[in-house]
Amino acid sequence: MLEQTVLVTIDEVTFQLKDRHDFRWLENLGTVFAVFDKQDSGNLCLSLRLGYW
Repeated sequence: MLEQTVLVTIDEVTFQLKDRHDFRWLENLGTVFAVFDKQDSGNLCLSLRLGYW
């Protein structure tokens, strides 16, 4: 049976998670331009273009 996933969109990047999560804390840091959500470790990696660049 396939697990249900949630589609999350931050800036212009969309990715899948098992559960919803509040990523509003990223808004003050910059713009998300890449997400690596298929890690063997289960970790999520977000790449940000920092706001002061």
